[in-house]
Amino acid sequence: MVDKILAARVREIFEKLLSEEREAHKEIDADSDPFADTRIHSDKHMETEHVGGEGHGYEGYLPEIVDNNKEHNNCLMVVTYDGAGYDYLSYEADYDEGYVTKKFRKRLEEARLPVTLEHFCKWAFCVYKD
Repeated sequence: MVDKILAARVREIFEKLLSEEREAHKEIDADSDPFADTRIHSDKHMETEHVGGEGHGYEGYLPEIVDNNKEHNNCLMVVTYDGAGYDYLSYEADYDEGYVTKKFRKRLEEARLPVTLEHFCKWAFCVYKD
């Protein structure tokens, strides 16, 4: 079962960081919020669903956000992002990881929380209990 206290602490750290980044960004451009499309999902994890295949002309895997269950119950938080937030959070940005995500990792380490942050795809990362 997900540790609700740990999940709340992880979310608190991330939300505080986003608030700080929003404030810093206002000095540059007061009319935009680079994290407007950023969403935080609790009690969820990400999986891939196989789509297409023989006779469909395409085949691949579609990422989706699903509820935690008995098999996958150590995901504390899923963060999805789009728009300008992609430049700050995606592993494809800023030399393999967005600078806000780097700051978030550092704060989690400084707080000595038993968690791991893993990028699930270009537009989402998950924080898992170790």
